Amino acid sequence: MMKKRLGGQVQIVYDTKNTVLEEIALGILSRASGHNYKIAFVTQSPHSKLFTFLENLCISHKFPKHFERFHIETFNLRQNHIQRGILPQVEFQTIPYNKLLNILYTFDIVIFLNPNEIILNSPKLVDFLIQKQEETEIVLLLTQKPSKELKKIAQSVFSVESHKNNGLTSNSKVVLVSGSIFAELYSFGY
Repeated sequence: MMKKRLGGQVQIVYDTKNTVLEEIALGILSRASGHNYKIAFVTQSPHSKLFTFLENLCISHKFPKHFERFHIETFNLRQNHIQRGILPQVEFQTIPYNKLLNILYTFDIVIFLNPNEIILNSPKLVDFLIQKQEETEIVLLLTQKPSKELKKIAQSVFSVESHKNNGLTSNSKVVLVSGSIFAELYSFGY
């Protein structure tokens, strides 16, 4: 693993209207890959537009060459198995659910975008969050309020809300987040 500036926190962001979770995931993925972190992106079927976007970028062999160490693995949660994609090679494998959390121990950042009930209700997820490597950053992006158990483990819990423009701001969807992975990744000054 690379030496890095991340604090190794578990952070939860939930948006019950599911308006900006994919954008948050894309922002974290983009910035973290620019810092050469090894990234795991976990989401459920049908997979998000992010999968197709990332795969298409990697098919163009010029894109990954701009990074010292470009490594993103995608985990698409299906009903009975998980499709694992390794980027930039654009290789795919099928893995069983019981192997997922063991694989995730090796990443710098793990992003869960609206994981399914199989993962969310698994006691192994709680064990994984507690026993993860100290410097591994975990971001759970949920479309429902997190359970009390997940809230206890998380260092930060954020709710995303959209408000109508009150005339005082130019953009009604601006959300300022501090003291989190978002603030850390976007405040390095690069």
